[in-house]
Amino acid sequence: VGIVEISGTNQEKLDNAYKRIQEIVAIPEEPEENKIYEGKIKTIQSYGAFVEIMPGITGLLHISEIEWRHIDNIEEILKVGDTVKVKLVKIEPNGKLRLSRKVLIEKPVN
Repeated sequence: VGIVEISGTNQEKLDNAYKRIQEIVAIPEEPEENKIYEGKIKTIQSYGAFVEIMPGITGLLHISEIEWRHIDNIEEILKVGDTVKVKLVKIEPNGKLRLSRKVLIEKPVN
């Protein structure tokens, strides 16, 4: 048990520091299906991107779940280190997480 004090003159930086400290000390929650997360792209493969949605918890954003249109090269849209909003659409029986970005984007009219 302890006390953490944050001080500074820039409110945005104070808020970011507070958020980061909360992430470090918080009791880890379990990922939930149908919940929306803001995650960071950790790696990119030809078939999709791996997104860390919680500290130490990564799911697959398959290439078909990035946008409604067909994508040939993921890196035209996403880069390692990018922050992206995704929805956890399924937790597989083996524990793998399936993510979707396109369900959060309005489907274009053909």
